Amino acid sequence: MRALAFEGRSLVVGFASGDIPQVPLNQVLLNDRTVIGIDWGFWAGKWPDANAQLLDEMLAMVVDGRLQPAEPTAYPLDDAARALDDLEFRRVAGKVVLAPQE
Repeated sequence: MRALAFEGRSLVVGFASGDIPQVPLNQVLLNDRTVIGIDWGFWAGKWPDANAQLLDEMLAMVVDGRLQPAEPTAYPLDDAARALDDLEFRRVAGKVVLAPQE
């Protein structure tokens, strides 16, 4: 929160570690910051047309090369247990996919 600029906005999307951090509200107040909780699933269900438009715009950005998603870490299907273990112990970042052997 201290790294957030004056009038900055912090978007709370989720808690990957399971721990819910404590927000120092004095840091929000002192520099006129904003904290907003985001529940995309709820929002998408409430406004499906806006969600479809958002996804269309995002996919167009991928096609145009303006947005470059990170490549997932791939594991052979036979290594599913190792993939789950690596996820649990945070040895991988981002998405993990299981791919059949060729």
